[in-house]
Amino acid sequence: MDADDIALPQRLELQAEAIEEEGLAAVGGRVEYFPDPTDGMRAYAVWLNSIVTVEAAIRDLWVECPLPGPGLTARAELVSYRHRGWPEDYDLVLRIWEGGGRFRNVERLVHRWRDHPARLTRTRAAYTLASLRRCKVHFLRRTLLAGGRAAVVWGAGPTGKAFARELIAAGSPLAAFVEVDPRKLGKRIHGAPVVTVERGAEFPGALALGAVSGPEGRAQVRELAAGLGLVEGKDFVAVA
Repeated sequence: MDADDIALPQRLELQAEAIEEEGLAAVGGRVEYFPDPTDGMRAYAVWLNSIVTVEAAIRDLWVECPLPGPGLTARAELVSYRHRGWPEDYDLVLRIWEGGGRFRNVERLVHRWRDHPARLTRTRAAYTLASLRRCKVHFLRRTLLAGGRAAVVWGAGPTGKAFARELIAAGSPLAAFVEVDPRKLGKRIHGAPVVTVERGAEFPGALALGAVSGPEGRAQVRELAAGLGLVEGKDFVAVA
């Protein structure tokens, strides 16, 4: 944690207890930004503070880092930070997950996170949306997209197109886009057809990637994918 952050009393006690009693690899906890966070940081804290079960952490793993970096406690043998051009804490959590580790946030507020314009999160290239996409695609290709598995991107807006470009640049095949906007249906984007939701399950073996930003869009895409029988974590993951 940074020197101007605040770890609340009992943070380590609560986190160590959860790790030992539940056999977890790592834990975070609920956070509070101060003194005057932006709307974006407030929204991130609300999302982060909702991830208090292992199931929720795995479900939202590809949306953003599900554990707060400065509020993270993990088994010592699992902790190693490295510079890869994307957030070090997210890189660590994804490596823990890749190795079979389970994690969640404890239900108590454990960390007060100082927010200000000069934070590295706001100024360093490693924390941009483009860097986050590179991180996600890197680990997806090592795991759920391994072996040349194709991707179907749900959402042909700016977020979906940017994710598709990153997939293509990394060498992953792009099977299609799934879209609800009738103006985009029937077109081709980055060489892939734009199809209706009803056709979203017509690509056997492909991994569906929900790339519609925001909690409402994410919930809608999840509902539509589930309606086609796509199993989250196996056939579908949300990446935005």
